[in-house]
Amino acid sequence: MSVSVIPEIRPFSDLRIRQAEVLEKLSEGPVVLAQRGRASAVLVELEVWNRLIERLEELEDALEVIEARQNPEPAVSLEEYLARRDEVVPTQP
Repeated sequence: MSVSVIPEIRPFSDLRIRQAEVLEKLSEGPVVLAQRGRASAVLVELEVWNRLIERLEELEDALEVIEARQNPEPAVSLEEYLARRDEVVPTQP
């Protein structure tokens, strides 16, 4: 997903005064909110946010796979794994 739209920059006061207008702009892309002339927050549509979070999770998973392939741990049998797990986290009676 690439964002080719330059974000609109609006003062925080616009969010209070022109809330509907600012929220409508989200359909065109992110809106940067500025406080005292400095960018301090970014508004995005909820659907965009969810896609970003999903993509981030996918990338984190891919990174874990890459790191695991670069530093493989010795193979452990299922029985040994379960024994070790039970030592660390005792089973409930």
